[in-house]
Order: sequence, then structure tokens, then C-alpha cells
Amino acid sequence: MGADAKKPLPGVPIVHVTAEHATSADVTMDRGAAISGSISWDDGSPVSGAMMAVVPAKGDAAQPPTQFGMLAMAGMLSSLMNISDDQGHFRLSGLPPGDYLVQATIQAGQQSGLGAGMNLGKMMANKPLIVFGPAAFHKGDAKPVTLHTGEDRRDEEVTLNLGGLHSVSGRVTSAEDRHGINSATVKLQDVQDKDFVRSTAVDAVGGFTVTYVPAGTYTMKVSDAEDTEPAKKSDKDKDKPKLFGPDEKTIRSYQDGKLNVIVIDSDLTDQNIGLAVDKNPKATPDFGKLFGGDDDAKPKAQ
Repeated sequence: MGADAKKPLPGVPIVHVTAEHATSADVTMDRGAAISGSISWDDGSPVSGAMMAVVPAKGDAAQPPTQFGMLAMAGMLSSLMNISDDQGHFRLSGLPPGDYLVQATIQAGQQSGLGAGMNLGKMMANKPLIVFGPAAFHKGDAKPVTLHTGEDRRDEEVTLNLGGLHSVSGRVTSAEDRHGINSATVKLQDVQDKDFVRSTAVDAVGGFTVTYVPAGTYTMKVSDAEDTEPAKKSDKDKDKPKLFGPDEKTIRSYQDGKLNVIVIDSDLTDQNIGLAVDKNPKATPDFGKLFGGDDDAKPKAQ
């Protein structure tokens, strides 16, 4: 759990090996702690398919020594993460003693699957919803769980309270002629809790709806705004399989925009924002080439 593998560890004997002599060593391991329970919606029905995890109550998560490489990382992930079953049950085991927060990650409106219907940019824009036990959307409101060596703590309940969540919708347009911009990311960041972010991508006419937003004051940021159109494909590439859907090329790029948004006790609409044309745009990432696509469809900033 973050120790330097090149240095002696407290309580671990040093073994000296000499030529042509057998050496024996006894190793004692403490049983890891475990935590189990269930996650449910506010009406009591189970949440299945939620990614359950524990994170340190204070500070950053400990990382395995780099010398252990991917094997150590895989071992840590298998013990610190679990998927809730059809009854909402989860169990996390092999945990070192300490203070933890139980965290659930739920995919909310995110695209999945492969093929023509999959858009990588929109997938990245749609962030999952995170809730901390017992029923907090902000890490500071969560209740820590203290685990001792070998402890098996059960019946830990996590509730996803949709009744206290709202949506924020509007439209992203060009400041020049008010046409809808068909590619952009809209992000809501809580001004009091910078780690709490909800985001989404705009639709074909610049419309957006950010879902599952608790009451609070937010900064709405619009970034990566572009007018795009399908890229032309040469005859020789017509039969190539497309992993991330049709390629697009950038026609015009826009400067980032920002609004202050206050969510109180209902959904918020008409949060519209007009963006100025960016005279010095940056080239957009070439996802097609990165994942094996054709070179002719590389997005270009103009």
C-alpha cells in the first residue's frame, strides 16, 4: 500500500542466502478486512450494475509500488472494486485497516457498445454519477467507515436519492447568427465542491440537458465547441469497419463559454449561451487514426 519495495518493511524479516546452503523463511499474512452491503434507489428497489468501490476517507488513494507493475495494480483493483448484482448486493474484501468511504458509480445516459452508433466524443462528455454512502453526492457529506484488521463488516447501505436531483437544459449557439453548434461539451462544476462535476454533449442542433444535478451553485463551462460535418471517404476505404461511428471534420471552432447557474428545487431550463468564433483553433484529436481509422477522415481545424 504505497511502501517502497526496495526498502525493508517493518516486521518483515530479512533473509540472507548463501551459496550451496538452503535457507528457509516463514511469512505471516494478516487477513484483510471486508465490507459488504447493498445499494438501492430511494424507493427501495435495488441498483444493479453499479461499480462499487472504497476510497480513503482522507487524502489520496494509496498506490502499489511501481516495481509490482500491472500485476499489483490488477490485484488492488480486484479487491477495491465490485459490481452490484441484480439485488443490489456488493462485497469488497482484502482491505487494509483504515477509514474508508463507500463509493458507487452509475452510468447515467452514457453511450455504450460498438459500431456506427458509438461516438467517442459524446461518450467522454457524459460523466457517470457518483454517490457516497450512505446517501451523499458530495464527498464531504459522506460517512466514513472504519475497518480493523480482518474485520468483516456487513449490511452497509447506500441509497441513490433521485428525488433531490434536477436537470439543467439549454442551447449552445453561434454568437454570429444564432445557429445551433452541433458539437460541444457542457460541464457543470459545483463552486463549493470542485470535484463534483456533471456534464453532457450537445445534440445536432446545440441542445443539451445535464441530468442528476443536486441543488447548489454551479459554473457552467462550454468547451470543444465546433461546427462539424461528415468527412468524405474515398472509394478504397468504403468497406473498412468503423469502430467509433462515422468520422467528422471540423468546419468552424468556437471559443469556450461560461455561465453561473443556481439550481434550487426544480429543473432549470433556457440556460442558453452564444459562443464567439475562435480565430486560432487547436487541432482536434484524431480519434479515427488513434484507434485504427483511415487517415483521410482526420479532423482538421479551420
